[in-house]
Amino acid sequence: MRICEKVKHQIVEERRKWHGDEFGGYLIVKNDCVQEIVFDVEYSNGGYVEFGVKALLKLPKNKQKFVRGWFHAHPITGLSQTDVMTTMKLTNFWGRCYTVSCRVTENYCS
Repeated sequence: MRICEKVKHQIVEERRKWHGDEFGGYLIVKNDCVQEIVFDVEYSNGGYVEFGVKALLKLPKNKQKFVRGWFHAHPITGLSQTDVMTTMKLTNFWGRCYTVSCRVTENYCS
């Protein structure tokens, strides 16, 4: 999977809004490449985030059909057990789930 440069810039810009708290959203994936992130946070604190669905439901149908994953920034490196379980549940829902995470204090993703 690749992450487009536009998406990397989206993450950097969004990070500035959250001041170290977790944040995230949904990945729009086309041709095995993350094209866009739709940020949609219902609740966040330093170590926990809940996504909303308002921004997701506002997407045009031609974009909704390409939502195939999720992104979040959090204070640890790598994926937590909760992240792994979320990925498994979303894989069951979508058939395939891309997961991108990064630390809230760093400028790289995995």
